[in-house]
Amino acid sequence: MYTSPNNHAQYLITVWTEPQNGRLRIYFSPRRFAKFYPPLPIEKATRILGHKGYYDMTRSEAIAFANDLDRLFKEIEKAK
Repeated sequence: MYTSPNNHAQYLITVWTEPQNGRLRIYFSPRRFAKFYPPLPIEKATRILGHKGYYDMTRSEAIAFANDLDRLFKEIEKAK
């Protein structure tokens, strides 16, 4: 589970480490990213990551998602 640096009780992303049927289960919430990183509008977080929810990702989808997370954090840094 990845949490905000200011509040470790609420998730931003949860990843289950045991793949099911060759897929990695991930749950995330763009709204929480926008809440904990205030310069980031929810619309931008959603545009980069997608909509809140559970996703069962293949290896290539998980790599693409990790790249999107990198892009999101670069946007957060630029907005500071």
